[in-house]
Amino acid sequence: MKFKYLIIICLITFTNYGISQTNQDLNCKNTTVRLHGIPLGISVEQKIKWNLTLVFDTGIGYTSRGRDDGYYVARTHYKPYINLESRLYSNLLKRKADEKRTDNFSGAYGAIIIQVGHTPSFGQYYLKTGPMLGIQRTIGKKWYWNIAAGVGATYFQTFSLTGFLGDINFGIIL
Repeated sequence: MKFKYLIIICLITFTNYGISQTNQDLNCKNTTVRLHGIPLGISVEQKIKWNLTLVFDTGIGYTSRGRDDGYYVARTHYKPYINLESRLYSNLLKRKADEKRTDNFSGAYGAIIIQVGHTPSFGQYYLKTGPMLGIQRTIGKKWYWNIAAGVGATYFQTFSLTGFLGDINFGIIL
């Protein structure tokens, strides 16, 4: 049932939001490739519409929350992941009008995230999903940072968690 709600939210995200607004030159390329060191990985952001993108991200992430014999403990776990995210940017036209940067999708956004991965310390695969709000900025010509937060659920093979979702990236634009 939860998966049906996720599909409905994704479909709403891809509707013709802002259809009456014109597609102005926002200095955004159709595709932006980024290599990030926090966490270690690579991401590709593909423009679908002037304010809507699809992000494919893969790498090695980390978590500081764990489970040991039914009790939650603070422990760092490294985990390979694949992430798919739809982003709807909300302020690109305003940033352009205020003569602020919009290149490489510098702006505020709402997103729906779907992430699958493996946590070797648990020996389990997981699925993480939920809505997030974020800000992404370009630094200089080739650097960027991104921060996002939201609420969602993580489903492991033997248990599930609900709560805070977060994402912090810092890296170079290729």
